[in-house]
This record gives sequence, C-alpha cells and structure tokens, in this order.
Amino acid sequence: MRSKISPFTWAGLFISLFGFIALRLTFRAFGVSNSITADVWREFAVWIMAAVLIVMVRFGERLPLKSIGLGTAPCRESIRFGCILTGLCGVTAWMVILFTGYGHGPGSAEFNKEPIWFETLAVIRSGIVEELFSAVTRLNGWSQLAVAAYSPGQFRWRFLREHIGPGESRTSSSPWWLARC
Repeated sequence: MRSKISPFTWAGLFISLFGFIALRLTFRAFGVSNSITADVWREFAVWIMAAVLIVMVRFGERLPLKSIGLGTAPCRESIRFGCILTGLCGVTAWMVILFTGYGHGPGSAEFNKEPIWFETLAVIRSGIVEELFSAVTRLNGWSQLAVAAYSPGQFRWRFLREHIGPGESRTSSSPWWLARC
C-alpha cells in the first residue's frame, strides 16, 4: 500500500523543478524590461523561492536541514574550498581569455551591459540556490517522485526486459539483452 504523499512534498518538488521556468514566464507575462532594476528583482525572487524551499523542508516536511546538505560540513571548510575553487576557475578563465583572445571585438560589447558587481552576485546566487534546488529534488522522498517509474534508465530496462527477454545469449560472454539483436 502506498503511503500518502504530503502536499509539501508536491509543492517543494514543483518549486525545485519548475520554479525558475515559472519565474521567467511570470516576468515575461508582465512585460518586465531588461534593466538592471528588473534583474535585481528577478534575483530577489529567486532568493525568495530558495527561502520558501528551506521553510518547506524544515517546517512542512519536518526534516532537518542536514537532509538537503546544509550544515554537514564546518563553515570554514566550505569557505576554504569555495575560495580554492574560485581561484582555480579564475586562473582557468584567465588562461582561456589570454590564449583565445576572448572578449575583444564588437561581439563582446553585449557583456558590458550588466555591472560586474551584479554579475558576480548572480553567479554566487546560482551556485548556492541551484545547488539547493537540486538537493531538494534529491531529498529522499522527493527524489522518488522526481525520478518516476518511467525515467529513461528504468524505461530502457523495462523495454529490454519485456521485449527482448532473458533468452539464450549468442555467446557465453555477451549479455542477455544482446541475445536477439
């Protein structure tokens, strides 16, 4: 018998899977321009979605925040690894820019529309919030819903099992699903 799935589970799964798309469609429906003010409001709305997910995990599902990976490592360690990865990514980006000439010419003028402080905050936000969204999707109960009975891997397995079957293989070393190929 199946256990009843909480509405918080469904709402959290919907937000974590379709929140960004819904937010984008909402801003487009209201005809919001592509100004820095509108972009700041978009980023603020994404942070609100992240806060709603945290509240839903903590108070709706009544799970600790460690269930989504928050608080599993000491803060110093997280900051240290974040700084190391930032340095490595910065060196890699510098090498790509240096050797490819990326960022020079008329095509790069488009990148100068957003201020660098905003782009930096948006990248930090994406690293934090998108990891939170994927962690919520992987959460024990929610991942079972996200990876439904017909996920690509399971569908392929069922197809092979039902249509090809475990019959005799051609050779002793070939797997059973190649038996009738």
